Amino acid sequence: MAIANILVPLSGAPHDAVALATAFAAARPFHAHVSALFVSPDERDTIAVSDWQTMPEVVQQIADVRSRTTNQLKENARGTFAAGVLQAHVKVAPMAQKSDCVTASWREETGRLSRVIAANTFFADLVVFPPSAGAKDAELHDAFIHTLLKAERPVLLSPQAAPETVGAKVAVGWDDGLAASHAVVAALPFLEASGKVELLCVRKGSASEFELADVREYLALHGVTATDRLIARTARPVGEILLDSATGCDLIVVGGYGHSRTFESVFGGVTDHIASHARIPILMVH
Repeated sequence: MAIANILVPLSGAPHDAVALATAFAAARPFHAHVSALFVSPDERDTIAVSDWQTMPEVVQQIADVRSRTTNQLKENARGTFAAGVLQAHVKVAPMAQKSDCVTASWREETGRLSRVIAANTFFADLVVFPPSAGAKDAELHDAFIHTLLKAERPVLLSPQAAPETVGAKVAVGWDDGLAASHAVVAALPFLEASGKVELLCVRKGSASEFELADVREYLALHGVTATDRLIARTARPVGEILLDSATGCDLIVVGGYGHSRTFESVFGGVTDHIASHARIPILMVH
């Protein structure tokens, strides 16, 4: 297995640079293609037809301002893309293509962000989003949730600072659950290419040790030798314990799940903490 096509939405915000650098770092072990996507909003989705009929001049002024803002954000994103490919020594290609090096392409579409991104994930092996912590772009956050829940594609959340590598040493947050098993399967390309894989299991109270034989056997069938570490649970949040235990790794794999399928309650406490405090890239699957 390998990662061949990585999608990274760019919004024209400062965090684009980190997301793009994370995508390039993730692509490097596989000589994958990185598809940078900028989505311009459709004014018909943001301004009601009745507004055009009742206040055409005022609405036109609003539309002009929004258009100028979108154009500025597009130029910002284009600039970030141009600088990013130069810094990462990435070859620009008109479209996705198999190569002996990392390639990248730029495309623009118009529409509702979450829908456009979802439509472009059909043949994406991985979708890279900017850091979750401190994110102010609500629409981009909704697109991330939509990609994770509805499109059900593997998502890579960027850390706060651009990583030099992704997947050289991988930590897997393992709890013997369905979400974790889905995440392990989705992360196989990284696990197969990694120099070291460690299963991190946090004991819950007096519960018995997690069954690790099955996951180790599955990984061994794919040529992956994994070590494991059982960690005693304390009063600290499990997510915090996992992050501290993953120190020295450049990728952490976790299941993205929650107690509800609503956008307001996507994650359980563990994955929510990891997504909000990650210092390294996070690969998650719902």
